[in-house]
Amino acid sequence: MSRLGFRFTALVIAFMASACAQSPETVAPAKVNEAQYQGWTCRQLGEEESKLNRTLARLYTEQSQSRTDDVIGYLITLRPLASMSGGDLRHQIAFHKGERVAVGNAISRSCSSTRS
Repeated sequence: MSRLGFRFTALVIAFMASACAQSPETVAPAKVNEAQYQGWTCRQLGEEESKLNRTLARLYTEQSQSRTDDVIGYLITLRPLASMSGGDLRHQIAFHKGERVAVGNAISRSCSSTRS
């Protein structure tokens, strides 16, 4: 492959990757008000943390599939079909990551002496 062909291929791949659904691991947590967890018991906070972890695991799986579908869509139609059809879940992931941070902070603040 010539240098020009290689550069063009690399440029096309970079463009395709940038237009695809964002990797769930790279989504930053949204800012969530920790006050909503004031007064919760350590047990309630632990249950909420577990629920958030399950939700995030499901969202990570769905977002990863959307990334794959976007690549396939680009190969077939030159469009990120999953992202265009609502498959990009980065905003939901950011929100739930922010909630997990808020719950984790509440646990650290209120339950540190009861956790090992």
